[in-house]
Amino acid sequence: SIEEVTTVPVLRGKRLLMKERQFYGISFCMRGRITYLHRGKEYVSDPDHAILLPMGQTYVMRCDAGGHFPLINFKTTAPVSEDFISLPLRNPAMFLHDYRELSDAYHLRDSRLGAMSAFYNILRHLSSAAAPVEKDLLRPAVAYLEENYADPDLCNTRLAEVAHISEVYLRRLFREAYGVTPHRYLMDLRIKVARQMLGGSYASVTEVAEQCGFSGVYHFCRAFRAATGMTPTEYTRSFGESKI
Repeated sequence: SIEEVTTVPVLRGKRLLMKERQFYGISFCMRGRITYLHRGKEYVSDPDHAILLPMGQTYVMRCDAGGHFPLINFKTTAPVSEDFISLPLRNPAMFLHDYRELSDAYHLRDSRLGAMSAFYNILRHLSSAAAPVEKDLLRPAVAYLEENYADPDLCNTRLAEVAHISEVYLRRLFREAYGVTPHRYLMDLRIKVARQMLGGSYASVTEVAEQCGFSGVYHFCRAFRAATGMTPTEYTRSFGESKI
């Protein structure tokens, strides 16, 4: 849900401590420059970079050059990120145009659907602008993961080695590119394959657990129910067959 759409004027030299931010936010820049300091790192909002502001985090904002900063505050039903994320803008003018459409819909037309449509358009453009770099770096790890998802010993250490990056950087890139951890990506893939197998007519629950890389049937059943709301047996029966 969109909580606030506003353009914030900030004077050079202003410094602000934000404690436990109430919403997620996306900060753009019409002109000027803001530096966000979080966990010992700096994230810059300028005309060529938007910044994802994480909910619940405490940080310092420092204005290096005065200007105007469009801001979208929003909530989600699932966590997005605990870290700041810098989002490069290949076409800043396009994003400012998208922001104005969102602002008009949110403030002038009183159209919730129009505002959400404009907001999702911004998210789509941000994703297409930012994801290629991260996904290029992750391509070897993702290819290895998708070929070896059935390996019960598959871990972040191995994926990081394949991609020639550190484990910390691996986890960060996965969150930026796919919105999930490497482990969550792997589990989602295993569950996807398991659903396909259970929907067929050639594998028992035990066989599916083994072939999808789960350490045992109990672990598989717990993960499957958490993801689908059904046990593997219930899912199988929904296709009119029992494969125990």
